[in-house]
Amino acid sequence: MIQFSLFRASVPDDFARIENMMQFYVYDFSEWLPLHFSDSGLYTLRPKEAYFAHPATKAFSIIVDGNIAGFACIDNEDCDADCTYNLGYLFIARGYRGQGLGVAVIKEILRQFMGRWQIFYINQNDGAARFWKKAIPHLSGGEFTQRQQEIDGCDCTVYKFESL
Repeated sequence: MIQFSLFRASVPDDFARIENMMQFYVYDFSEWLPLHFSDSGLYTLRPKEAYFAHPATKAFSIIVDGNIAGFACIDNEDCDADCTYNLGYLFIARGYRGQGLGVAVIKEILRQFMGRWQIFYINQNDGAARFWKKAIPHLSGGEFTQRQQEIDGCDCTVYKFESL
């Protein structure tokens, strides 16, 4: 199992670092969604100051061997009333994928934030579909619901479960 630490974002530089990594997150999504570079050569992201300032949002950098390996954010956006937490973002840099890091990170986040969770992915994202189909039964102890829902104009698979 890959060893990692979660570094909770708390100062402007931490949030800026995560926002910078969101360029790579969006780049990955450009495989499935019609996303394009702006004239500056970057993707146009919705401003994140209000998102990061929201009391329900917690943002983390994922660190492996002293190197940034990705980020995760939890929030309550797009969350049904019966859920406490939503996984807003999970990004693992390509060089760290396939080593169990994603599941380990989510397991640690679930340990820290007990409650009813909602996790969803865009159905066109085959990698996410494979990842969550395997991870959710393990993370939820097999007790979860799954449904199809349109979110922000995208067909998504939504999982709900209680953290163990």
